[in-house]
Amino acid sequence: MSLNGSSIPPDIFFDTSVLVDFVLPDGDRGSRDLIMNEELQVIISSKVESEFNEVPERKAKLYADVVDYLISGGELEEFDEADLSSNDRGTFDDIQDAFEDVDRTTVLSRLRERQREISKRKEFIENRIDQITPRSNNLELLFSLSSAIGNEDDCQVVADASNWSENGGSGYLTTLDYNHLINYDDEINSAISEHQPGGELIIRPPSAE
Repeated sequence: MSLNGSSIPPDIFFDTSVLVDFVLPDGDRGSRDLIMNEELQVIISSKVESEFNEVPERKAKLYADVVDYLISGGELEEFDEADLSSNDRGTFDDIQDAFEDVDRTTVLSRLRERQREISKRKEFIENRIDQITPRSNNLELLFSLSSAIGNEDDCQVVADASNWSENGGSGYLTTLDYNHLINYDDEINSAISEHQPGGELIIRPPSAE
């Protein structure tokens, strides 16, 4: 097993996206194998913890809403997506694709099973975390990162990971966010080198061999 071709370090800072991917029943094998590696220390920040507490609960609520809708006699393809976030719309699209041409009883049974699985995996993650680092208050770094990333939440996560890296962490940040993090690792590390030297990051997606 590797971290996208690199050897596994003793500790890795996990972005929310990887934790959520583990919790979802159809998540990536790389996220699952990395978290299940008992020799690895799982590091997150208080910001990641806050995001992680919110997202699985929202996903579980979506499953519950779909179950209630189907019980009331609604059809899956007619479910109202108007109030869903873009990420939750993606989850609902996955539900539609997974259960296309499947009878209602089977759909209800499998959706309830997914609800239980989300709850079980979330509890596993909560017990799996080895360290929760504090929130970074490096305003100069946060401002500089905002020019590179453009997403306030991701800026905070990167600043938190950089602070951990500067204070003895391996510097590995694993994420599935290509749009804001992986594709901008050079710009991110340029900002870190200027405002928090020694806190540079190796930003990689999880993958299993």
